[in-house]
Amino acid sequence: MQRHHPSLATALALLLCGSSNATLGAGFALNEQSATTLGRALAGRASSAEDATTLFGNPAGMARLKQGQVVLGAAVIDARSSIRQASAHIEGVGLPIDGSNKGDMVPTSTVPWLYYAQPLDERWAVGVGLYAPFGLSTDYEHSFQGRYQGLKSEVQVITLQPTVSYRIDPHWSVGVGVTYNRIDGKLTGALPQPPLADGRSRIKGDDATWGYNVGLLFEPTEATRVGLRYFSKQDYTLGGHTDLHTAQGSLRYSARLGLELPESVDLAISQEVGDWTLHAGTTWTRWKRFDELHIRNTGGPDIVEPENWKNVWGYALGADYRIDQHWLVRLGVALDRSPIPTADRTVRVPTADRKVMAVGASWTPLPELSFDLAYGYIREDSARLAQSREFGGLPFHYQARFKNRAHLGALQATWRF
Repeated sequence: MQRHHPSLATALALLLCGSSNATLGAGFALNEQSATTLGRALAGRASSAEDATTLFGNPAGMARLKQGQVVLGAAVIDARSSIRQASAHIEGVGLPIDGSNKGDMVPTSTVPWLYYAQPLDERWAVGVGLYAPFGLSTDYEHSFQGRYQGLKSEVQVITLQPTVSYRIDPHWSVGVGVTYNRIDGKLTGALPQPPLADGRSRIKGDDATWGYNVGLLFEPTEATRVGLRYFSKQDYTLGGHTDLHTAQGSLRYSARLGLELPESVDLAISQEVGDWTLHAGTTWTRWKRFDELHIRNTGGPDIVEPENWKNVWGYALGADYRIDQHWLVRLGVALDRSPIPTADRTVRVPTADRKVMAVGASWTPLPELSFDLAYGYIREDSARLAQSREFGGLPFHYQARFKNRAHLGALQATWRF
């Protein structure tokens, strides 16, 4: 059974570092933490400071809030994928691999969030946020032609962030949040054992770590805000196990994986012009940290795999229009770059550069209560992949062209007191 160790260790690595087509963010980052910012495609996320969701977007913005707030919301992501020009074979032997390519492997998923913010006086404010900064969910059919490269993957990171902000003077505010982050992951995959039916592997892992989220807000005039936010990297050492089921029997063994999720920097500006507020923003994510995976196996050799991801920038433009005291509407567009080079794209990461269009609205029926609604459409460039995985000394190869798109809806309620 020792010959399975490299393949299963690789699968564990891919489980924890794959990317869902459903995410609105570079790599496998999630950006579903606020319906207000989603309504303008994240433009002005670090500078708008409209409600308690600023705990994530820029902790310094919490100092601008005049009242205590509780914000509860969720986003629903409905992704669609098509697979074209697919083929699979065993390299060097020429034997074809049969299977289906139905696509639509991303289940409809929900991403919730909860924030509480409380001003203490004219300068100090405290709060706490609960949200998901990273996530993955893919589920191919069992007969998928690329099943030896991967079948089902689930990864979730949940973050709890207690936060404090301080207004230095009328122009400058700072904020810092300490983040407690927990990651859980699971993967299933197929193992070839001709002429018998495929075997199956099931891998699980989890860990928790600490980080931080700091921000600076500059208000040169009452109508202009410039925000800068730094979200720290997250260092994990995942511990878990692999269950392997083949015609020869079942096996469980332990595996450990060191994983760094990258830091990011947001820079944004918001400018009020009459009933309009214009927003622009850019996000830099240091995915270049993800250059290799080092998996330590109990009872087997270490596995080191190159990944070669690259740092990326994302850009967004948006606007708000105040209709009256009860209604405000939003719109925005964004360009989100993929950090994954074409040569390193896999069935677990079949993504490319994406464009986002979004609209949103706020309704305030009472001074102490408002509701925010957002809709986004995500369209990706065509993503080619050619991936090989070695089993028993034979490389199993799969290649295809993926086309991904997604509809995103978000709703949140804000209670002021």
